[in-house]
Amino acid sequence: VAGDPGARGPTAAEKEAAALVAAALLPAVRVAEFPRLTADVCVVVLDAGGSETAAAVVAACLALADAGVPMDRLVSAASFARVQGRLLLDPTAAETASSDGGGLVAATVGGAGPELLTQAAATGAWLPDALEDALDAGAAAAVAVGGLMRGVLAEAAARC
Repeated sequence: VAGDPGARGPTAAEKEAAALVAAALLPAVRVAEFPRLTADVCVVVLDAGGSETAAAVVAACLALADAGVPMDRLVSAASFARVQGRLLLDPTAAETASSDGGGLVAATVGGAGPELLTQAAATGAWLPDALEDALDAGAAAAVAVGGLMRGVLAEAAARC
C-alpha cells in the first residue's frame, strides 16, 4: 500500500542500522546470566536529520534500562563525519551527504573501570592517525551523552 511504511519492509540501510544498534548494545546486556532473555526494541525515526543510528543506540539503551533489562553498563553512541578535512560530531544529513568519510562509535558509560568501545564503524578512506582521532572524538562525545543518559534515568526513577 502506498504511504504505508510497514508494507515495504526494511531497506538495506535500515537493516544495517539495526545491526549496528544490536551489536553496540549486546556486549552490555547480561546474556550469560539470563540465557533465555529476549528483547525486541523498535526505533521509529519520525524525522531523519542526521546521526539517526547514534540516536537509536541511545534510545534503545534507555528503553532497555528503563524496562529493567539486566545490563552491566549503559551504552551511548556518537556519529562523526569528515567534511572538507574537518571532523564534525553529530553531523546533519546534509553534512553526512557532503562528507568523504564518517562513522559511528558506541561506548559503555558509567560503572567501574574504563569506558569500552562496543561498536566502531567507519566509511571512506582514512589515514590511521586521522581515524584514531575521529574514533577518540566520537568516544568522548558518546561518554558525554552517557552522562545525560544517567541523569534521565535517575529523574525517571525519582518520579516512581
